[in-house]
Amino acid sequence: MNRFMKREPQAEPNASPEVRKQVIRYLLDEMGDAERALLDDRLISTPEFSDTIASIEDDLITQYVRGDLEPRQVARFNEVYLTSPAKLVRVEKVRALRRAVGEISAERKLHAVRSLQIGTSIAAVAAVVVAAALWPLWRRSPSNHLMEPGKISYASFSLEPGITRSGEGAQITLPPGVDEAHFELVLPNAVALQTYQAILGTPERPAAWTGVAAPRDAHLVAVVPVKILSAGDYTLELQRSGEEVMTFYFRVAK
Repeated sequence: MNRFMKREPQAEPNASPEVRKQVIRYLLDEMGDAERALLDDRLISTPEFSDTIASIEDDLITQYVRGDLEPRQVARFNEVYLTSPAKLVRVEKVRALRRAVGEISAERKLHAVRSLQIGTSIAAVAAVVVAAALWPLWRRSPSNHLMEPGKISYASFSLEPGITRSGEGAQITLPPGVDEAHFELVLPNAVALQTYQAILGTPERPAAWTGVAAPRDAHLVAVVPVKILSAGDYTLELQRSGEEVMTFYFRVAK
C-alpha cells in the first residue's frame, strides 16, 4: 500500500460514553481552559485520538442535520458551527450527502417496482392497477409539490419581510405527502445575498427549529422539515453573527 495514501479516520472501536461526552463538549467549546489543555495534551501524546474526535464530530454534525440533538446542544452547535465559514461548509456537505443518499434510496425502490412490473405475477398486476388509479390524483397535485421519482417531495413558498401577524399576512397550506417546506425569502436590495442563520419560532416556542438560509438564484432559501409545522403562526428570523437581520411572518393552515 502506498504510504502516502490518505488514511480515513480510525476511531476508537469502543469509545466509552464518557469519552464521547467529553469530545462533544470539546467540539461545542464547553470546556474550561484547564480541561481543554488536558485534552490537547492527549492529542499530542496519542495522535490517533484525533481520528476518534473526527469520527465523533461527523456523528455530531449528522445528528444536527437530522434534528436529533438536544435543544441545548442545538444552541451551542449554532454558535460554534454556523458562525464559522469553514465549519458551516462541513454542515452543508453533510446535508447535501444526506439528500443524495435519500435520492439513491428512492431510485432503488423505483427500480424494484419496475422490476416487479416486468413479471406476470399477481403482485405486479396489482401494482399497475394501483398506479393507474393514482395517476389522476398525481396530475391534480399542486405544481409546487415535487413528484419526480427519486426526489424528496417538497412544497415551495415565497415570503416577504415586514408582514405582521396582525395583518392579512402570508398564509400557506401544506399539500399532503410532502417532506420539506422550501421558503424562498424575498430580500430588500440593501440585504446581501449570503448564508444566514435561520430561526423558526412560534408564540410558544421562540426557537422551534434552527438551520440556515442559503442563496439560491436571486433568493435565500430555508429548508424546513414539514413534520415540525403544525397549524398556527410562525416567525422566520434571519441572523448574522448573532444579530437579527430581518424577520418573516406566516401562518400555516391545515
